[in-house]
Amino acid sequence: FASLVVIAAGGGLVYNMRAVPAEPPRIAVLPFDATGVEPALAQGLSDELLSPLSRSSELRVIGRTSSDQFRGKAEDLRSIGRKLDVQYVVEGTVRSSHDQLHIAVSLIRARDGSAIWAQTFKSSPDGLQPVQAAIGSQIGQTLDLQPIPVAKSTPDGRAYALYLRAKTLMRDRDFDGLPKAIEL
Repeated sequence: FASLVVIAAGGGLVYNMRAVPAEPPRIAVLPFDATGVEPALAQGLSDELLSPLSRSSELRVIGRTSSDQFRGKAEDLRSIGRKLDVQYVVEGTVRSSHDQLHIAVSLIRARDGSAIWAQTFKSSPDGLQPVQAAIGSQIGQTLDLQPIPVAKSTPDGRAYALYLRAKTLMRDRDFDGLPKAIEL
């Protein structure tokens, strides 16, 4: 009888030691900074990055309004990670140089503030959709995720850039920006 108890207890121990499915990593995309470009364009680009990342079942993406509280603030990314309860933070800068946009993006491990991936993309203002798709893809690859689903791109890159700017102006719910959003 004692050996049965030992076997049963051992079986229970093995049963209890099964791997518990891990929670998907949590990630926040901070509003991108703008240098020499309209801030609405940079923020629209970071907002639109949320969509492909959110389509991955292997990630939990923090909502835009939670991340937006850090817009324009030079706060330590470890502190932001704790406040948003995320393992990773995406930060970026969009700057203009002649007729090119330079989009510098980093994926930061929030626990220690270290960059685990960073890249600068160059694009015309009309070529932002492929850049956005490449950023999402690179983040997915860095985190060893299945390929990040990419939405169908708009054939008119200029229209997309105008959409990004208008969307941000509308989202801010600033009545002064509404006529400009409608114009865009």
